[in-house]
Formats: sequence, structure tokens, C-alpha cells
Amino acid sequence: MTATTRDGWSRLVVWVAFALFAWTHRHAFEMSGFADDLGLLVDLSQRAQQGSLLSDVLARLSQPLWPGSTMWRPLPYASFAVDAAVWGTDAGLWRITNLALHLACASVAGLLCRELTKRARAGAVGFAVFLLIPWSPEVVIWLVGRFDGFATLGIMLALWAALRSQGFDRWWVASLVSGACAYASKESALILPVWVAVVVLLASYREGSGKASLKDVLSGALTKRGALFLAHGLLGAAYVLWRATLFPAASLNVYAAGPQLDLPKLAGQLWANAQFPLGLAALAPVAAMFVAFFFVCVATLAYRERNLSCGGAGAFFVVTVVTAVSTYFATAPGGGDGYRLYYLATIGFAVLAASAATSPSRITPVVLVGLLAAMAAWQLRVTDEWQRASVEMKDSAVALRSAATSMSSQDYGLVLLPDQLGHVPFARNAQGALPRLAGLSVPTVDVLGKLVVFTPPQIEEWHRLVREGVVPKLTTRSDAPPNPTQYFCFDSRTQVLQSLGYWPSGSMDEWRRKWRLSVEAACPLSAKPAA
Repeated sequence: MTATTRDGWSRLVVWVAFALFAWTHRHAFEMSGFADDLGLLVDLSQRAQQGSLLSDVLARLSQPLWPGSTMWRPLPYASFAVDAAVWGTDAGLWRITNLALHLACASVAGLLCRELTKRARAGAVGFAVFLLIPWSPEVVIWLVGRFDGFATLGIMLALWAALRSQGFDRWWVASLVSGACAYASKESALILPVWVAVVVLLASYREGSGKASLKDVLSGALTKRGALFLAHGLLGAAYVLWRATLFPAASLNVYAAGPQLDLPKLAGQLWANAQFPLGLAALAPVAAMFVAFFFVCVATLAYRERNLSCGGAGAFFVVTVVTAVSTYFATAPGGGDGYRLYYLATIGFAVLAASAATSPSRITPVVLVGLLAAMAAWQLRVTDEWQRASVEMKDSAVALRSAATSMSSQDYGLVLLPDQLGHVPFARNAQGALPRLAGLSVPTVDVLGKLVVFTPPQIEEWHRLVREGVVPKLTTRSDAPPNPTQYFCFDSRTQVLQSLGYWPSGSMDEWRRKWRLSVEAACPLSAKPAA
């Protein structure tokens, strides 16, 4: 195969992958926001109108993401502010940023794979695998998933620049700047110094034609890129000190939890999290089976070609991400959301596939094309689930607006909506934002003045709130009752809120039982409170 033919094959892989991705995400600009998105859409757009958006963004530079959180993520937050200023509350147009981030990540993954292997074909395969990975929609479609998008892009740019650096040059500076951007995006960037060490050693090994002794590899790495590795170590240490300043009692706590350091428990959690792709396999079992089969073929081809350094680096990237996630989470997401946590591991899968692309075997193109086709089919099923949830989100917003219009001025409604639909976060953390957003299209209807949303995990919280005069805290209505007077659930079959009547709070068990029975009768397809 000539160089021209190989380049043509590489371009074809890139364009086919892009076309498949465009098809799997063809509804992206039509979809609503989900869960945490809704609060950002309403609050930041309102701040943009009030002229307080810039001061809010600047405050995030020296403050947590929100009061009480243990997250410092000013860079993605600034991007949300830009979207709010430009696009208002249009979630579809905000999603341009998420899509651009994923495309940028895939492009840098391709560059990184090409730099590791010195083969254009490997770069094309790395790009395609990253672009079509089945668990990426949570980062691409869910607006708040861009935290992971920014962090992953910064990490990969830092690695790519580190590979190209030959000392204190522009790539040296670019690597550190990219690393700083990653730290300003999400806590997962703390993995960067370890990864920089790996790629620095790998670069030194390759510069020795893959035949250098360990001593020569270490000597070469320290001579040419030792200062860069040290600088990344200092940058990571500075980030840890900054978190300790912001969160003195919880500097290592992420997602409101500290790391699991008990080794036997950690081993069990590691095994559970290593199975994370299985949670999405039920959406496309045949495609998932083929993806697994082709990745086994990829690993076999990489081994046959003795391309173990590149393939080993890819495996190391995956293992370190899964290990890091395992220190905070006992199990993988399974039937819920959380796949954005493994987005960074995608670079490992891309590098592993790229290592097989260097094989001259005729069977290699068949394996790689089969892998990409199976991944696209799987990704399509995942994005379809988000599309269905978006339709229900829009229908529920219309139903909220309609019900608020017809309600008596003396009433106030409590509406049960699902916390999640399948793997898609739905009304979580959007209890007040969804009614507010629903009322924006008809300014004369104050939806939050008539209705508030809650989700099944909040059943105990609302058992307490309905006895504490909560309604005046939610609305400025002068005639509002102190507590909800009507209960509703959303019936996805008829796209309307079904009235459940009203019952006193009573005991917790009775309150839960009454909700469960009422929802089963009126909205059988809706999420129900736990029995």
C-alpha cells in the first residue's frame, strides 16, 4: 500500500466517522435541556438580561461552582455565561459548544495517536473511535457534561504538546497552559501528571528506536522532558493547594464524598466500575457484542505487531481512569446516568485501536471498519434515548403551563416528575427551574406561582415541607396558600398533568403509600415513589 493510498484511506475513515456521528446526533439542536441544565438556562439568561453576568463569572474564579459545593470549575462556567449572553434560553444552540468540544477532543485524540505511532492511519482511527464511543452522548447532549469535555480536551492537549516538546520551547508552554485549563475545568485533571510521565517515557523509548535500555529511556526522558514533567508536578501541587484553600475541610472530596482508601473495598469497587459499558449494552445488545468482539481483535492485532508500547499506554489510560472513579463510586452507573465520568477513558480506547491500525495485515481494515460501524449503531441507540426524554421534557413543560393557566388562584400544586428516564437525568435539581422555564414562552402565566416539581427521591423531604408553609418561599403571590393544595403527576400517554386530589401528610409510610397508589392509577408510566 503506497503512502498516497494510506492517506486516502485515512481521509475516508475521518469523513465516514464524521458522517456517522452527524447522523447519530441529528436531533441535537432540537433537544431540550435536562436536569441541572434547566437552572443554568434560566438563571444565567436572567443574569445576562440584568447585566450581572460578568461579575458572576469573575466570582467563580475565586469561589466554588456554587455555595456549599466542593467544585472549582471557572472555565466551563464562563462558557455557559457566553452561551447565555448569545443564545438566551435556547438549549439546542447552547449545545453547539458541547458538540464543538467533542469534535475538538476527537481531533486531538487523533493527533495524539498519530504522534504516538507516527502513522496518519492511526490518527484517523483514533479520531473515529473517540468520536463514536457509545458513552459520549452524556457529555455531548447534556449541557453540564461539558465540564468533562473541557477537562478532557485540556488533558489531551497537554499530552500532545508534551510529546512534541524538545525542551523549553513553545510546546513546553502550551502543555502547561493546557494543563492549567484542565484543572480549571474539573477535578479529574489531577490524573495529568501521571499521564505526562507515561507519555514522556514512551516518547523517550520511541526516540531510542524501541531498543533502548531502561536506563537510557529514563536518561533520555529526564534530559529532554524532565523539566516539563517537573513543571506539571508543580502545577498539580499548586492545584491541590488551591483546593485546600477553597475547601479546607474537604479538599479531596468530589461529588460530596471523600475517596475510598480501604484496599479490599477498593478492589471490589474497581471490578464493579470496570464493567461500566455493560450498563448501556441493553440499549443495543447486538452492537455492543460486536464492539467487544472487534476490540478483542484490535488487541490481538496490536500484540501480533508487537506494538505493545502504544497499546500498553492505551490500556494504562483506561485502567487509571476506572481506578480513579472507583475511589469515589462503589458501582458503575448501570441503569442511570454517570457515564461522563468515563469520558476521559475514551482516549485509552482510541490509542488502543490506533495501535492496531499500524498493522499491515489485510484483515485490519475489516476489523476497524466493523468496530466503527458497531460503535455508531450503539451510539445511535443511546442518543435515541436522549431524544425520547427530550420529547417528554417538552411535553411536561407544556402540561405545566396548561395546568397553571387553568388552576384556581387559591390553589398551589405539587407535581411528581421522574428523577431520570432510563439513563437520562430528567427533573433532578430542576424542581423550580422547570416551571420557571415553562412560563418563559408565555410571560403572562406565572407557572412557578401555581406549581412546583419534585422527584421520587425527594418524597421524604416534601413530607416535611408540606407542613412548614413552604409555598410563600417559592412564589411572590400575595394570595398563595401556605402549603400545596393539589397533587399532580405527568401522564406521558396523554401529555397532561393528572390531578391526584389532595391528602394530608400523615405518617411517612402513609404519605409514601398514598403517592404510590395514586400515581399507579393515574400515571402508570411515570416514575413512582419507592414503596
